[in-house]
Amino acid sequence: WASRFNRAQLESGAQTPVITHENEQEVLYVVRGEGTFQSGGRSEAIGPGLAILIPAGVPHLLRNTSITAPLEVLWLAEQLDDGVSPAKELLLRDTRKLPIAVGAHWVHVGRTVFTKHDGLTKIDAVNIATIPTMSIAEPHSHGVNQEEVWYQMHGSSYLFLGRTLRLQPEGTAFMCPPDGCTPHSSINITNNPVDFFFFAHW
Repeated sequence: WASRFNRAQLESGAQTPVITHENEQEVLYVVRGEGTFQSGGRSEAIGPGLAILIPAGVPHLLRNTSITAPLEVLWLAEQLDDGVSPAKELLLRDTRKLPIAVGAHWVHVGRTVFTKHDGLTKIDAVNIATIPTMSIAEPHSHGVNQEEVWYQMHGSSYLFLGRTLRLQPEGTAFMCPPDGCTPHSSINITNNPVDFFFFAHW
């Protein structure tokens, strides 16, 4: 349902060329670093926790304003089909200021970043989830043709997926198979919370 999902790093002082996607809209999420996001005559300071929904046809560039540290971002995109009603304008959200939902699947501390109400078309939701220290999320599966991708942003956890138990270090992601019968759960056995960026088609 997503056309691509990438992790990108922009070195200190560097900037991207101006980019325009005519038939694709994107979500940009800043994991680490500081910079500016420019679109037309608009320039926004960006930093950790900032999310931007970029409509199709909107030219934009990204600049790392630090002289010492890289800018780490996640790029999520969805292809637009004929007849859909995508986002009409840029949306910026500081995820650290969003309302928190606690207790989904036992322990998830969640923040809803963007949904179809904001203009997503194929992806139903983009969320941030935290799992507290020494906690396990409820093992569960999803329906047929339902997909979730979980990217580990901060910390390291154990992933229970199907019949396997795997280490999921920072910077890795997994997708829940859309078969309707594969359980998954994340387990945090560390003394620090772990954070995920996840998106879903339900």
